[in-house]
Amino acid sequence: MPATVRFTGVTGHFSTFAVVLVSPIDRTPPVISGVPADIVAEATSVAGAVVDYTMPTAIDDRDGAVGVLCAPGSPFPLGATSVTCTATDRAGNMASATFLVTVVDTTPPAIAAPANVVVTAAGALTPVAIGSASATDIFGATVTSDAPASFPIGLTLVTWTAVDSNGNQATATQRVEVLYAFNGFSGPIAPGGAYRANRTMPLMFALSFADGTPATAAIALLTVAAIGADNTLGEPLDIDANGVADDGNAFRFVGDHYQFNLNTRGWAAGAYRFTVILDDGRSYSMDVTLR
Repeated sequence: MPATVRFTGVTGHFSTFAVVLVSPIDRTPPVISGVPADIVAEATSVAGAVVDYTMPTAIDDRDGAVGVLCAPGSPFPLGATSVTCTATDRAGNMASATFLVTVVDTTPPAIAAPANVVVTAAGALTPVAIGSASATDIFGATVTSDAPASFPIGLTLVTWTAVDSNGNQATATQRVEVLYAFNGFSGPIAPGGAYRANRTMPLMFALSFADGTPATAAIALLTVAAIGADNTLGEPLDIDANGVADDGNAFRFVGDHYQFNLNTRGWAAGAYRFTVILDDGRSYSMDVTLR
C-alpha cells in the first residue's frame, strides 16, 4: 500500500495540512521459470545446427507476466554456446538465466570401397590398379588405404579409411585377388575319365603367370573324396603317393607342370573327386571313375 505522510502548520488564523501518497520503490526483478536444461545437438551442416527449445516464462510481482528474450538464437555453431534469457519489468528490474547449447559432430563419413579386383599374377608380386574409395561428409573427409605397392599371390584385404575434419572415421574393405593362370589338367588322367583301380595315377596340371611364363613355386595340395550315389562327397581319403619326390599330399613341379603320383591300391570301384588346392586360395577339381 502507498505510505501516508502528513504535514501540518498554521497560516494566519487557519490550521492546514497536506497528505502526500508515496509508493515504495520497485526493486524486485521478475522470476524466470522453465529454463531449458543444457542441450546437445548433432550438427546438420557446416554452419552447425538449428536447435528448437521451449521458451522460458517470467512473472513479476507487480507487472504479472513479462516477456523473455533468449540470445543468441539458431543456428548454433559447432561447439558450446551459452544462451542467456532475460526478463525486464516496467521498473527496469532485470532477471537472467543461462543454459548451454552444444553442437557436436559424431557422424562418421559415408565411405564406399572400390570394386573387388581379380587379376592374373605377374610374378611373386604384382602391381594392381585397385581404384579409389569415395567418401562424403558435411565437413569433408580424407581417404587413405593400407594397400601395398605390389600385391602378393592370393587374397589381400585392403582397408580404406575416411576421416572427417572432426576426427570421425569410417572404414570399408576391398578384396584384391592375385591368381595363377590355371591351364587345366594334363597327362593321362583327365576329367570324366574311367581308369583301373589298384594302380598309380599321375595327376598333372600347369600354372602360368600373366605373360605365359610357368609359375614354378606354387604350393599345391591334393584332396580326394569318394562321390556317393546321391552325388554327395564322403570324408577326405588318406592319400598314398608313389615316388620319392612326393611329400604328403603336396604336388611337385616337374619340367613344365605339377605332378602327384597317386597310389589307388586297395580303393573300391566308384566315382572320386580329385581337388587341387592352390596357395592363391583357389581350388580346381576333376571327377573320375575307378573300375
